[in-house]
Amino acid sequence: VKQGVIPGRIYDRNGIQLAGANVKGERLYHTDEITRRSLVHVLGVPDGTVKNGVETFMSYLLYAYDDSYLTRLTAAFSGQMRTGYDLRLTVSSGLSRMITEQFPKDKSGAVVVMNYRTGEILSLNSFPNFDPLQMEGVATNPKKPYINNVTQWRSAPGSIFKAVTMAAALANWPDALDRTFTCTGAYQVGETIITDAGNARHGEITLQKALAVSCNITFAKLALELGDEQLRLAAQAFGLDDHLLFSDLVVENSLYPSSNRVAKELAWTGPGQSALFVTPMHMCLVAAGIANDGVIMEPKLLIQSVDRNKQGKAQMTPTVYKKAMTPQHADVLAEAMR
Repeated sequence: VKQGVIPGRIYDRNGIQLAGANVKGERLYHTDEITRRSLVHVLGVPDGTVKNGVETFMSYLLYAYDDSYLTRLTAAFSGQMRTGYDLRLTVSSGLSRMITEQFPKDKSGAVVVMNYRTGEILSLNSFPNFDPLQMEGVATNPKKPYINNVTQWRSAPGSIFKAVTMAAALANWPDALDRTFTCTGAYQVGETIITDAGNARHGEITLQKALAVSCNITFAKLALELGDEQLRLAAQAFGLDDHLLFSDLVVENSLYPSSNRVAKELAWTGPGQSALFVTPMHMCLVAAGIANDGVIMEPKLLIQSVDRNKQGKAQMTPTVYKKAMTPQHADVLAEAMR
């Protein structure tokens, strides 16, 4: 509880109240436990156990930091608490709840849903989650339920990265779509043998077909022929190696590997393995950029904020983050992904 301020209320995109406060300024939450769990990583908790949730990242609005000196003085003399600004977020509590109900029990992971045209985040779910009304043991739980896996968990993304490798091929080879590749089911690079899921053999295939059937061998060959520098530049065009601090949320930086770039490591980077270090949020941005004609929009969590007199304090403006590829190449890639 911040001294002398009742924090603003937080609503979802449809006007459903997710968080309020009592007259002492203590946080109150939605009555449904699954809804509370579903949104705990978006909202955060007042003590900051969840890093960069709305509760801490937007505290300047929730606690009306920009209130005038006169307003503060009046409140101090009258002995009344000041009131923070209300927030309306982009997330849907109904969608968030549905995802939580569908997610496999006892599994860790992340789900993020974004409107690729505006950047609005419709749902951001991290598992395991917890109930903000039951904080005991959360900070010491070995499964670390306080970590936001959407924005903080980084690993090799696997086959979804093939979209970036294909983007590199389209950008560098004018004849990329006319070429064919041969997949015999095994491909030797030095002492490493690259195979496909279920030991599949795809025979002679085009680039689009290779993406559709997710052929590791073709994408390993692509990476080796493109070379490390071209693949790195394509990844950076989608924001890898960037400092990802957005207006509404912080995302851990995704990294393209910079050391030990021997042939087998480069070959495995093409299908999304090796030492790639990428968050689920970032892969959502990659897919969103392909869907949006090559333009990645900045992810947004806040639709608007209003003070006690319903005067606007903040308003969402869709913002371009990056132009990752040409509309023509984005269309080709989107069709192959479909």
